[in-house]
Amino acid sequence: MSKYVVYDCDMGLDDAWGLLLLLRSNICPKVEVLAVTCNFGNTSVDFVASNVFRMLKAMDSLHIPVYLGSSEPILPSLREDIGYYGKDGFGDIYEKIDTSALVQPIHAANAMYSIAKKHPKEVTFVCVGPLTNLAICLLLYPDFVDIVNNFAIMGGNYTVDVNSYTGNSADWNFFSDPEAAHIVLNRARSKILILPSEACNSENFTIDVDWRLNGPLKSVNTEVLDILNEAETAVLMKHNEVNWAPADAILVATFLYPSEMILKQKDYHGNVELKGDRTRGQMILDRIPSDRPENVKCIKLVNRDFFKNLVLAAANNTLS
Repeated sequence: MSKYVVYDCDMGLDDAWGLLLLLRSNICPKVEVLAVTCNFGNTSVDFVASNVFRMLKAMDSLHIPVYLGSSEPILPSLREDIGYYGKDGFGDIYEKIDTSALVQPIHAANAMYSIAKKHPKEVTFVCVGPLTNLAICLLLYPDFVDIVNNFAIMGGNYTVDVNSYTGNSADWNFFSDPEAAHIVLNRARSKILILPSEACNSENFTIDVDWRLNGPLKSVNTEVLDILNEAETAVLMKHNEVNWAPADAILVATFLYPSEMILKQKDYHGNVELKGDRTRGQMILDRIPSDRPENVKCIKLVNRDFFKNLVLAAANNTLS
C-alpha cells in the first residue's frame, strides 16, 4: 500500500464514511491524506466542498488542503441529478458553508499532478465519484501515469441489468461522465483496483438499515457521528431503505485492508462503452483471454462482517 492518498470525491454520505475511514487509519494501517479533490456528482461541486469542510472540521482535520475540480462532465450529458442524498448531498439539513476563502486556488486536476510529482510512485488516488478530475489530469499531463502509485475506483459494473438511477446499464459514477471513465481505463498503465456496483448490491452485500440507524453507531457521541447519524437517518428513511451499503466507504476499506476485505477478485481487460443508448457508460470486461492487457482488478465480493467491525472501530476512533 502507498503511504499517501488523494481522495477524489463528490461528497455525499457514502463519501463521508470513506473519508472517515481514511482519517481514522492513522493508527493502522498508516496512510496520510495529502488532499481532498472535489468533483460534481452527488451534488454540485460547491456543495461537495461545503460537505468536505464540514467533515474535516468535525474530525479536526482542517489542515488537509481541499481543491475544487470539475463542475460538469467532459461532454454535455443528458444526465439528470437524482438527488438521492438531497440537493446538497447531505440530506438538506445543514446550512451551506461558504468555502470561497477555504479552498486552494488551483484546479483539482493540476493539484493531482503537482502532488504526484512531489511524491513520485508514492500516491494512490482513491476516486469515489465521476472520474472527470482524474481524466483531465491524465490528458493534461501525459507523464502522470508514470509517477502515480495506483488508482482505486468505486464505479463501473459488469452485468447488463438496468440501473434504476441511470435508466441504462451503467453505474452512476461512470454514467455521470462516460468519457472520463473511458480515458482513465485506457490511459492507466497499472491495474486499477475497481469496486463495481454489483459488489455493493443486496445480493452480495447486506447490512440491515436498522443496524445502521438503531444499532451501536447511534450511541457514538462525537461531532462527526452526530452529522452522519442525523443526515443518514433523513436520507435512508426518506427512501424506505432496508439495506445499508455505503459503496464509497466499502472501496476505501478494500484499499486499506485488501487481504481482510476482498473475498473474490478477478483481473480483466476493461473498457467503457460510449455509444449505446442503453449501455453508455457501462464497463465492458473481456471475459475471454486475449492479447489486450489486463488493466482492471475487479472486486466481486467483499467481507461484510469485517466492514461492520471496521466502521464501528473508526466511529469510536479505536482502529488497531
